[in-house]
Amino acid sequence: MMDKIVVLGGRDVVLGFQLVGVSEGYPVQQEEAEQKLSGLLDRPDMGIIILEDAYAQKFSLKMKRRLELLSKPVVVEVGLRAGGSAGSLQAIIKRAIGITLEK
Repeated sequence: MMDKIVVLGGRDVVLGFQLVGVSEGYPVQQEEAEQKLSGLLDRPDMGIIILEDAYAQKFSLKMKRRLELLSKPVVVEVGLRAGGSAGSLQAIIKRAIGITLEK
């Protein structure tokens, strides 16, 4: 079985990654993110979890420590700054998974 790439974050971040082929995405609010991430970390089929960085900044110390000690899945933090544009989302996708999103 192949490991999955999933994205966890706000609606815009999840939609952007789904546009380039990440099929499993979870648009969540900040309050739900840590619990959802914990569930994803427990799944054996996870390979890469793309996580909105604004969410990660507010995680508990226990979750931050868990992320530091992980070897699999790989957790990549990405995010849009306030007022981010489609251009910045393209750059984030390119950095995270190496795919260029064309206009």
